[in-house]
Amino acid sequence: MKNKLNIFFKLQSNIFRLFLLVISVFLIVLMIPKKGNFQYEYNLGKPWKYDTLIAPFDFEVIKSNDEIEFETQLIRRNTPKIY
Repeated sequence: MKNKLNIFFKLQSNIFRLFLLVISVFLIVLMIPKKGNFQYEYNLGKPWKYDTLIAPFDFEVIKSNDEIEFETQLIRRNTPKIY
């Protein structure tokens, strides 16, 4: 009996670490959201039914100088002149 108790006390720190690991993994799994919440309903090929959808962050649209110049000329050609 004394021998078994000595083995338990020697392994006590490892048992405690394993217990903490299992509890931590369990709590993390409980906190992870099960399903993403997207508040809009949409169908592919159908028009957007809601107001404008605005991203909560800014992002760059990377274009070359040639593309920018082409779009500028296209806009100048197709925009009616207002005097």
